[in-house]
Amino acid sequence: MLDRVLPLLLCSVTLCAQKSFVPLDESDKEGVIEILFVTALGNPVSGDPEVTVEKLVDGKSVATWKGGRTMKLKYGMYRLRIQYSGAYPVDKNVRIQNPFQAALVCFFIAPIELPWDGNLIRGRISEKSRQNDCRWVRFYVPLRGR
Repeated sequence: MLDRVLPLLLCSVTLCAQKSFVPLDESDKEGVIEILFVTALGNPVSGDPEVTVEKLVDGKSVATWKGGRTMKLKYGMYRLRIQYSGAYPVDKNVRIQNPFQAALVCFFIAPIELPWDGNLIRGRISEKSRQNDCRWVRFYVPLRGR
């Protein structure tokens, strides 16, 4: 009889132990995030893109402020909205859960058709090309299907 009751007791103790698990409260912890901005070719972006940080709770924005390349944030979910002149804006969700984290943000050149806010293309046709009767310049989107 004891050999039948003992496994049942062990099972019920195991189930009770699993139900009472409570995650640690990490609401007071902070982590540093460092953002590396690069072009589609992998080259570092010069200057400082405009970074907006949104604190997310249950997927909804509860607070917004300006950020930078390096920030100290409380543990949790955030949406980074990054704008760089002449490039597509980038939204990136990050979870701060470590004392130090890095994030990579890649910018792609925005097409000229976007509302004009400073996009400008400059250049010239080389002398050799002009001698070969080249007088046209063709612009195209490097990433098809966007």
